[in-house]
Amino acid sequence: MKKRRIFMRTDLYTWREPYKKIRCFFQEIKWAYQRAMYGYAYCDVWGIDNYLLAWLPSALEDLAEKSRGHPGTFDDMEEWQVFLYDTAARINLGYHADYQPREVELSLRKHCEDGLESMLTHFWELWW
Repeated sequence: MKKRRIFMRTDLYTWREPYKKIRCFFQEIKWAYQRAMYGYAYCDVWGIDNYLLAWLPSALEDLAEKSRGHPGTFDDMEEWQVFLYDTAARINLGYHADYQPREVELSLRKHCEDGLESMLTHFWELWW
């Protein structure tokens, strides 16, 4: 079973400060409402890069698993799925780039950018 990323700010919830749970609970409800109404929450705009990197690899993996066909630019379904999984893996590296040593961070971001560029070359074929 694939692990889903949760958008809740669990780092704010500590046992020493239980009042933060209450305050953050109401913020999470407000943000959930904003996502339902507008497609994004105002807190997502603060760090839109991390927001996109949090769900985009999972979406590409779901597309690879549930896709029933492949674009004409790929020879067969297996090649399309390999492309989607590879792109998702490279983009996922960008999510983990923060708080790494500088050399590692730059390397991970480069792999992520390569994944995003390869995704953009087939952007209009992601509906398959």
